[in-house]
Amino acid sequence: MIVLATRYGVETEPVYLEVAEGETGIPIFDTVEDAEEFAEAYREVLEPGLETLELPDNAMAQLLLGKCAEKTEHVILNPRPVWASEESVWWEMVDIRQFAEGLSESGL
Repeated sequence: MIVLATRYGVETEPVYLEVAEGETGIPIFDTVEDAEEFAEAYREVLEPGLETLELPDNAMAQLLLGKCAEKTEHVILNPRPVWASEESVWWEMVDIRQFAEGLSESGL
């Protein structure tokens, strides 16, 4: 699992995207290439110092997402860049707590 993240000293914070008024989500990706393509497309609106962060196992991903559940309700699954600014963006989203719980249950 890959997330886009910003480092603040020793702390790492994933990127939060606004998905609706007052609602945010953390985008997660299957590959580094997908994450980098997304970051490049939205470079102007994303924070500076952005990096791709690979979470090598489900325990690490569950820990990060569990901590983020206090700040956001959603995980955005494999978002793709929308190149035309007039188009609506539709991303598949799931509840962050259910997603984190599913990681621990999957045992992958």
